[in-house]
Amino acid sequence: NYMMLGKLLNDPQLPLYNRAAQGVYPPGSVFKIVTMAAALETGVFTPTYPYYCGSTWEELEGITLYDWTWERDLPASGKLTLQEGLMRSCNPWFWHIGFTLWNDGYTSAIADLALGFGLGKNTGIEIADFDGNVQYPQAVNENVQMSIGQGTMQVSPLQVAMFVAAVGNGGTLYRPTVIDRIVPLDGEPTYSFVPEVVGQLPVTSENLAAIQEAMVSVIDNPRGTANKVLGSMSANVAGKTGTAQNSTGEPHAWFA
Repeated sequence: NYMMLGKLLNDPQLPLYNRAAQGVYPPGSVFKIVTMAAALETGVFTPTYPYYCGSTWEELEGITLYDWTWERDLPASGKLTLQEGLMRSCNPWFWHIGFTLWNDGYTSAIADLALGFGLGKNTGIEIADFDGNVQYPQAVNENVQMSIGQGTMQVSPLQVAMFVAAVGNGGTLYRPTVIDRIVPLDGEPTYSFVPEVVGQLPVTSENLAAIQEAMVSVIDNPRGTANKVLGSMSANVAGKTGTAQNSTGEPHAWFA
């Protein structure tokens, strides 16, 4: 039906656009998984390292940044371990990581981990997808912004699904696929899907376990950012919430 097709093609919501593979967006707080990995892999932080998560953050001279709790008129999260920082999605905690790693000489650590998690590159899926954008920060303020998934970084939902699956499975990045098998009308399949390893997360098993525990607490802990919505589910869920600022409209909401 040409009228229906025309309506679809002209729909401003772009229902035929493959947002999963071809849409690229700032990752926002789902990127804190990567920042936590960088914090642990450099050895600068440990899973139980304490930091006070206030409503505002002022370690960058002349700049005041505000936590999401301040924007929603909620009390500050208070003293948190790094794992609890991920659970609460505390922005000051992760700004502190970006600031500290830069000043300690680990200026490329967060960007290196982002690339190691498969961001900024083609996933290898059989359909067209976009690489997104991971740039090395040139100044401390850029590293601070990157630490919470803001700034110039752009990722696809497919890339995020790919690295979160790797966190869940113990660290193996697999090539995503849309094809299970190709079968002629008569006869055996000419192609059957076999999982293809494309990389390993550059994270020790000990540090990966700490990240996994924190992602479980996002749902299980009463203070977790997804507890209210997903805490009563019968399935075991681990994840990370995110809200990314969007210069052209409403913020992007994420759950990985």
